[in-house]
Amino acid sequence: MKTLVLIIILTTYAPFAEAVKVITTDAHHHSVQHWFKYELETKSLKGLPILHFDSHTDLGFIPSHYKHEGEYLRASDLLKNLSLRRIESFQNSLTDIAQVLVPAFATGLTNEAHLCMPPWFKRVEKDEKLISFSILELNQAQFIGAKVNRLYPVTDIPNTFLESPFFHTKKKSLKEKGIRFYDCFKNPKFKFNGDYILSLDLDILSTNGVEHDHANPISTYRSKGGHISKKEFKVFYKRISLIKNILLDLKAMGSYPAIVTIAKSSGFEGGSFTPSTLADLGDKEFRSFFLKHFKSVSH
Repeated sequence: MKTLVLIIILTTYAPFAEAVKVITTDAHHHSVQHWFKYELETKSLKGLPILHFDSHTDLGFIPSHYKHEGEYLRASDLLKNLSLRRIESFQNSLTDIAQVLVPAFATGLTNEAHLCMPPWFKRVEKDEKLISFSILELNQAQFIGAKVNRLYPVTDIPNTFLESPFFHTKKKSLKEKGIRFYDCFKNPKFKFNGDYILSLDLDILSTNGVEHDHANPISTYRSKGGHISKKEFKVFYKRISLIKNILLDLKAMGSYPAIVTIAKSSGFEGGSFTPSTLADLGDKEFRSFFLKHFKSVSH
């Protein structure tokens, strides 16, 4: 009598987000279109929190509608009819250098953002407390921006938000989630679980400040001629190491980036916040890091 021996081999698969897609842009707001394209492709991003490393909040106002093929469509309906052409129209109509996070809120891609700010950023208290707000409240706190000019003739733009046909009037509350601010270089303890969208602006690494930028003074080590000193490089790499450790700590707790967008912010459209040498080095460092620890797929 023959005995049949059945051997079952169990394979443990790594979380989906471990094979993370990494995309580099210059201007940070170009990240937005890649989030929506990835959502269109995978249906895996909606509802995830955004982890935002930046020298700026990027919470600039966006109108309630975007222009698509001669029509004005509601931003809040974008995900219901997502397509490459609509994403392109949305990107061109509503995003700019200060509009990175609010497009994600206004469309419902997320209702939660965790902003990891550098120590020189003083406009908010980085106490990790939840800040609740609605898109309406955020619009009321901002100045009407250039993006409205693309939708509406300049001569017809009303003086107040409340008269604008592109003003968010719906009081869509984000109170259950909202935003939290953290001091990026003081061992932050993030208040979220699971996967996340990683939004990384390399100007958080640079000790250089653009003249008159509200983040000044960033640099203590830069000469007037723009030379990057050895001391500055040391600070630069120390900040890279701190951010890597934050991401590894999150990984150890089971939180993985579902997508990574890296903004160099070194060119004109990106605000020229990061010296190009540091931007290129930072991008290379992080791409190597994600390839090693998250089996990244680079683009």
